Amino acid sequence: MKSLFYAFCLILVLSYSAFSGGDAMNSRGDKALLFHFNGLSNLSAGSFLSTNAMSIGSVSFPSFKAIGVKYYFSDEFAGRGALLLGYNSETQKAGSGGFTDQKESSLGIGFELGIQSDIVKSGSFIGYIGALAGFALLSGTYEPSVASPPPAGTYTKFYASTTNFGVAGLLGFEYFIYNRISLGAEYQFGIVFGSGTVEVTRQALPTTTQDLPSQMSLGFNTVSFKLAAYF
Repeated sequence: MKSLFYAFCLILVLSYSAFSGGDAMNSRGDKALLFHFNGLSNLSAGSFLSTNAMSIGSVSFPSFKAIGVKYYFSDEFAGRGALLLGYNSETQKAGSGGFTDQKESSLGIGFELGIQSDIVKSGSFIGYIGALAGFALLSGTYEPSVASPPPAGTYTKFYASTTNFGVAGLLGFEYFIYNRISLGAEYQFGIVFGSGTVEVTRQALPTTTQDLPSQMSLGFNTVSFKLAAYF
């Protein structure tokens, strides 16, 4: 009963803040920390692997989580940047004795820089346009479940790495639910360029390496529930 009461109080507080709002901040010198900000999330795309023999294994690159900063160089004009990080690790136990566990792990790191120009300000609401540029490095390893020890020629490891660069235009908004705290979302149209390498390891055979073809992709992204804390 007590937990329900606390939950009800939280709902009331959030509902009140959603209607009352806080003072919008977009003046020269205002700055904020940005959380859950994916930015150019296409940079984590693993589409390169679709051009290779997926029957020998696959790597799922992680989606990015990030922390960023925003600073208003002048009224209604800000620069922003973010550090992008992603990590994934999974192990599936062997179904029977005499076999190894199936393992998959991947890591991504990147950064982005951008600008935004506020075009609408009404009460606690700010609408803006802007542009971003981002860079990311991703790598992943897949190890299938195989007999232990594996026979000669058995495929034992698949490694993939990509280097991606992207630019995007954006349209977004933020709403100040409290003073110095805002929630927002933005829509992006971007282009991403990428290249990569795969390595295949087989028992008692030399590791083979193949360069992936350079690729370009266009697309929309949505970043929702972006939290900004101004200070």
